[in-house]
Amino acid sequence: MSKAIQLAQPDEDFIQSTRDALLEEARNAGAHTILISSEHFHVHDNVADVARILPPEDTRIVIYIRDHSAYLESWYKQQIVALPMTCSFQDFIDMRDVRFSALLRKWIEIYGRERVHISVYNRSELVDGDIVKDIFSQFPEFRDFKKNDEYQEREKNPSISGNLLFVKRVLNMLTDIPRASTIANDLVRLSTVDDTFSGAMHIDEATVERIAFLNRMDRECLKKDFGILLVPRRGERAGAFSPDFSRMRDDIKLLEKASKAQNLSFHKLMRKARSMLKGTPLIGWFE
Repeated sequence: MSKAIQLAQPDEDFIQSTRDALLEEARNAGAHTILISSEHFHVHDNVADVARILPPEDTRIVIYIRDHSAYLESWYKQQIVALPMTCSFQDFIDMRDVRFSALLRKWIEIYGRERVHISVYNRSELVDGDIVKDIFSQFPEFRDFKKNDEYQEREKNPSISGNLLFVKRVLNMLTDIPRASTIANDLVRLSTVDDTFSGAMHIDEATVERIAFLNRMDRECLKKDFGILLVPRRGERAGAFSPDFSRMRDDIKLLEKASKAQNLSFHKLMRKARSMLKGTPLIGWFE
């Protein structure tokens, strides 16, 4: 939804049709409240356009912020999975300017402080470890919320990691945005093939410290302007190495076999990579 609003530069027809569609969906579901979750809102440029569709008097905004290194890790993996991005995590850190304090200000400026609920994300402290339950717990009228089967199914959104993430990064050199998005669905299915293909990504201690240093001023602004104490992570981030060359050949064989058995587009792209890498040292991964 965030992307649609930003790309549309909404006129009155767009605003009215979008509001009508939201109201119709609520009526069809027998609901009086809609929860909209769109991660793209964190980089949305014009909050005023959002307010034209979701007016402040009818809307409450919930924002979770988290340790900068965890945030960048999550954002990086999402970009590699959904887009034809090929950069390393180290380069990604330098490419992305993360300022939570600026993010909060632009939403508060439009919606008002009383309508913007700010929390520090820590999965172990969420209600039942569930982000949606935690959001609803902040509002008395939603505290009896229970998941239905459809919600349980939509909830499955694994974090891609390990050599599956690295192979996707390599294959991104051979694809475009539409195909990269399609293949993203394949990665969800392939993430179950091996334990290292999902979960946290390993980040060395020096990188974690560099991220903390680069974002020190943002943490100071959060504390001074919003009373939020965001404690930076220290030490290395445990998780799967991406890449892990010690198991690269075996993992590629595993991915080729699994993607072929499921007739996934991912397998066709791997075959294309094999053909293009013939005669180069990298072909050894595929043999």
